[in-house]
Amino acid sequence: MKGKIIIELIVENKLSLNDMLARITPENMQAEESFGSSVGKEVL
Repeated sequence: MKGKIIIELIVENKLSLNDMLARITPENMQAEESFGSSVGKEVL
């Protein structure tokens, strides 16, 4: 078997949390979802 398979991670931009939060606008904000009442130790 000849040849090689090369797998390389490509990271275009490393954004900080502040950079990502700055991109949130009213137009791209998702609505709140309800997943029902707590069934375990979610609420402490």
